[in-house]
Order: sequence, then structure tokens, then C-alpha cells
Amino acid sequence: MQRGEEDLLASLLVASAKRDQHAFAELYRLTAPRLNAVARRLAGSDASDVLQEAYVRIWHQAPKFDPGRGAAIHWMVVIARNIAIDLLRSRARAYPRLYEIKEVPKAVEVDASVGMDVRRCLDLLEPQHAQVILMAYYAGYSHAEMARRLDKPLGTIKSWVRRGLAELDQCLGSHGR
Repeated sequence: MQRGEEDLLASLLVASAKRDQHAFAELYRLTAPRLNAVARRLAGSDASDVLQEAYVRIWHQAPKFDPGRGAAIHWMVVIARNIAIDLLRSRARAYPRLYEIKEVPKAVEVDASVGMDVRRCLDLLEPQHAQVILMAYYAGYSHAEMARRLDKPLGTIKSWVRRGLAELDQCLGSHGR
């Protein structure tokens, strides 16, 4: 993002903190595509709910934004990302058996928003690699959270994620994404 664009977003966010609805509408127009992409990547079909909640929170928390501490768009992306992760974690609590297991069975149940190719490729991964990928990208766990939950060293978790993503990329690449 160009410096001028970032300055514009910061000024719109500061004006929104003063309850300027026109500034907030312009902020929405300029940032919704990026926040929607973040929400869609993390929450899939629930992206619109995440986006709506993100802008409600941005409106209410705008007075807390400090342009001296960072870019407006990054501040907004963090809000959207946190909402999406909260949603994913609430799903994980609703379906604990998928995330509490020590090994991923061959037929992993993943919701319909995950494509057939991804499901097929997850089934081909080493069980521990599939498990950490599901925990990270479907449930939103950090590496540290996975290490605690699985009682494994942080370095092991990072290696499993890296290897799993490489295996997944190779599998998806070999089947013509």
C-alpha cells in the first residue's frame, strides 16, 4: 500500500473515531475487499459474518486506533483475523473430537467448504502433518497452542506444519489445482 493511501485510511479511521459516518463509509469502500479476502481465507463461507462483525468492532474501537503505532489497514486486518479465529475456535469447541485426537484417522471429517482435492490430499499426508494443518488452518490454533495441546516441542510442530504444507502443495500441484 502506498504511503498516500495509508495516510488516507488513517485519517478516515481517525474521523470515524469522531463518529463521522461519511468517513466510515469511505473507509469501508476502500478496505472491504482486503478484509473480505482475509475473512474468506480464514472463515470460508462465513466470511460475510466475519466482515460484518469486523466493521462493527472497527466502528466501536476506532477511538483506540493510534496512527503512530502502525498502519490503519494492519490494525483493521488484525481485528478481522481475530474475529475469524474466534469463530473457528468456537467451531472447534463444538466439534472437539476432530481437534482433541492424538492421531488423525484416515477419513478426516472436514466441513463442506473444504474442497474434495484438499480432503483427498489431507488423507494422503502423514497423520501428524494432517492434524496440525487442520488445527492451524481450520481451527486457527497457533504453533504454540498446538505444541501445548499435543504435548510436543514447538520446533516439532513447526516442522510438521512446514512438511505438511509442502506435501499438501505437492499433492494439489500434481492434480492440477
